[in-house]
Amino acid sequence: MISDLRKRYDRVFIDTPPLAAVSDALIILPLVDGSIFTIYFNKVRRKAAQFSAKKLLEANVPNFGAVLNGLNLAVSGYYYAQYYDKSYKDYYVVMAKDDDAGPPSR
Repeated sequence: MISDLRKRYDRVFIDTPPLAAVSDALIILPLVDGSIFTIYFNKVRRKAAQFSAKKLLEANVPNFGAVLNGLNLAVSGYYYAQYYDKSYKDYYVVMAKDDDAGPPSR
C-alpha cells in the first residue's frame, strides 16, 4: 500500500498510535522516509517523551521536526517564562484571545 501511495502522491502522512503505548509505529518506521515527533502539551509525561524520542533515534529514520499540540498560552507563560522575553507575553496572549473571538466583522 505504501509503495502505491508513493507513486500517486508527493507527500503521505501516516498517523500512528503513540510509541510508548504500542509498537505499531516501530513496525511502520522502516517503510517511511522520516518522522515528525508530536507531543501533546501537559499530557505526555517527560519520561514517556524521552522514551519515545530514544526509540525514534534508534530507528535510524530521519526526523523532520517536532510538534507540540494543545499548547495553552495562558499556562505556557508559567512553564516557559525563563526562556523568552516577557515583553512579548502580552502580544501572544492578546492575539490568542482575539483568535478565540473569531474573525473580525466587516
